[in-house]
This record gives sequence, C-alpha cells and structure tokens, in this order.
Amino acid sequence: MNADEESKKKTPPMSPGQKLKVNPDVLFQRLENDAVLLHLKTDRFYDLNRTGTRFWELLSEGYDLVHIQEQMLKEFDVEPGILEKEIKDMIASLEKEDLIRVV
Repeated sequence: MNADEESKKKTPPMSPGQKLKVNPDVLFQRLENDAVLLHLKTDRFYDLNRTGTRFWELLSEGYDLVHIQEQMLKEFDVEPGILEKEIKDMIASLEKEDLIRVV
C-alpha cells in the first residue's frame, strides 16, 4: 500500500467541540466487564464489549470526547490513533441505532 492509499484510509480526527448525549430512551445494564443496552422505543438489545462499556459509562457521566479518550488511554493498553478510530466507529454505530445523539 502506498502513502496515498494509506492517507485515504485514515479516520479524520474527532471534533473536540462535538457534544454527544445518551438517548434517554436507552437503558444500560453492566454485566461484569460487558454491558447490554435496551432501546425502549425499538425493543432492540445491543451488547457492548469492555471498551464500549467504558465509553458508554464516561459518556453517560457527561464527559466530552477529549476527556473520554484521555481517560480510556489511561485505562487501556492501546495506541492513541487506534483508540480514536475505534471511538469514531463506535459513535457512528451508536448514532445510527439512535442510542446516542449529537447535541
């Protein structure tokens, strides 16, 4: 893969000003290291792995994306760029399912 192809695959940086909010129609239940979400209006369940669970907890506590990423870098053995991409992908998935909202 050449440099041009590599740059096309890079995820754009998260917007520090982007504010997200948990949809109030979603219930969260921790199950040891993982968690389950239930969307009350669609009756759909969603499983979160350990990192997804921690992201959800921090977001639910009202932290912004910058703080969430900083905290998760302290708690998980992951490179900053990899974590940033995973967070962006998770946000896209959660937003698509109406589990979170951009405010």
